[in-house]
Amino acid sequence: LNRADAKVFMQCFDFAENQRLREKLGLKTPLIQLIGENSWGESTTDYDYLQTAEGLEEASQYVDGIGPWIPQVIDLASGQPTNLVALAHKFQLEVHPYTFRADQLDDVGETTALNLLFSKAKIDGLFTDFSDKVIEYLQANPTE
Repeated sequence: LNRADAKVFMQCFDFAENQRLREKLGLKTPLIQLIGENSWGESTTDYDYLQTAEGLEEASQYVDGIGPWIPQVIDLASGQPTNLVALAHKFQLEVHPYTFRADQLDDVGETTALNLLFSKAKIDGLFTDFSDKVIEYLQANPTE
């Protein structure tokens, strides 16, 4: 599976580890830089920096895409996309937010949430525990 066209994504929260995977271990598999919140203490990685133009440009030297937390892509209060997806696309990075959970949408329905992510924010993919719901949505709403 160590091929650029492998049908798998390697994902990691730690930026230094992603660099090591590419440079020292020779990983060719598509690699996704997961982006958390600094307050989570997930890693020593500066996630605020990775959401800037400078951070995304640096990340693009090692990874094929980013996996931000959904609230980093859509402002949940306003329903408006942030600039993160457009900024990542500027550096040819795919954007696969995490984790779409149909059982945790509260006031927002599945279709509305998926419309916000795919049609409004223009994401490229989505980490989900409800692949059937996402596939059904994409079949009914093909993207460009």
